[in-house]
Amino acid sequence: MYYHTCYARLFSTATQSFLNWNCANHRTQVWRKKRLVMFGDLFHVFKRPVTTTRLHICRYKKNQGGMPAQLTVAVGARFMLRRNMSIRDRLVNGATGHITELKMKDEKVEYIFVQFGGTTVSVPIRIMAAPFLHKDTVMIREQFPLVIAYGATIHKSQGLTLRNVVVRSRNIFQAGMFYVAVSRVTSLKGLHLAGLHTNKIIFDEDASKEANRLRSTLNPPLSPLQCGVNPKKNMSDYYEAANDSKQAA
Repeated sequence: MYYHTCYARLFSTATQSFLNWNCANHRTQVWRKKRLVMFGDLFHVFKRPVTTTRLHICRYKKNQGGMPAQLTVAVGARFMLRRNMSIRDRLVNGATGHITELKMKDEKVEYIFVQFGGTTVSVPIRIMAAPFLHKDTVMIREQFPLVIAYGATIHKSQGLTLRNVVVRSRNIFQAGMFYVAVSRVTSLKGLHLAGLHTNKIIFDEDASKEANRLRSTLNPPLSPLQCGVNPKKNMSDYYEAANDSKQAA
């Protein structure tokens, strides 16, 4: 199995799912599309028109209300929910599952049935409206609140619980990211490190000092933790570090 280094990927087999987390987002979309075509029978659910009677439709990808312009699905493919539907039933932003059925009406997809992890029934997902602002104009994207789940960033993985996780730490640039990645897995047996860079295991300097202070108060005292400390002080430093990692890759 071959792993790229700059994004998260989800591999599904009949018995288990492997998740490979990293920190970049721009290559994630490419990997998702490559994985989806392996299912063969693809269905293009919805594609926006280029223009309306009044406004030229925004092509700026960041202004899509969190939903894609075109959604391509396949029965059996794994997808992630992008909206909170029911907190009680754990149908929240970030929940993942696989598509079991497409319900059609007038040659269009009316519902996408998704079986989420930890459940035995499929949930019908319908189109939702997502408003966003573009050049002082409020626009609305109508789309199914789903995105292909064969790739995600470490930040997006927060809150997920998985049996198998593949972590590659080379491009981690922020304190706590390594912890978020490795803590998604339910057991050490399911944790796979594809190249360990100990200098990327970093956390806040104040947290490091407090942890070592508490360890020193025990009887007998514990030795200080020897972990990397993040020298970055503001978000501009984080962005510079991320760009350096992209160029190095």
